[in-house]
Amino acid sequence: MTAGLICDSLNPKFVFASPVFRDELDSAGELTADRLTDHVDHALAAWYSVAGETCKAPVSDGLEPKHLLRDTNLELLNRVDEPLVMRIDVWVEALDTSSCVYGFQVSSEDGRVPFARGERTVTHVDPQSNRPEPWSEAFRTSHAVLLKDLPAFA
Repeated sequence: MTAGLICDSLNPKFVFASPVFRDELDSAGELTADRLTDHVDHALAAWYSVAGETCKAPVSDGLEPKHLLRDTNLELLNRVDEPLVMRIDVWVEALDTSSCVYGFQVSSEDGRVPFARGERTVTHVDPQSNRPEPWSEAFRTSHAVLLKDLPAFA
């Protein structure tokens, strides 16, 4: 499995393969929540590098955002207790003026065993003042591709 964009009109997502190595497991032989969110961060970093190609804009045009992590919600569903390759699906739940909420699901490589799901909320900030500032148009364009558009009854 390679990283890539899956264009689905209702639930588009970026899919990233993230290997778990034996030395990442804790003394009980499990991947901790902190290490799992590190893998989600690697998937987001991969998305940022692909996003420039998606909207044909250079990364320096705001696609690699200066942002602060505002919130993380993580629900652990099954243990990761061996080295394996995880599939990480990332999408955009909400995108407003200066915040972006990414949804994610972490599962086995074939997607059949869910390990975790959750959301990461980031806020775009001015590097000088650390105050929220609007996302660039290039960022908004690239992230619109990942914006989930499920009807309320779905």
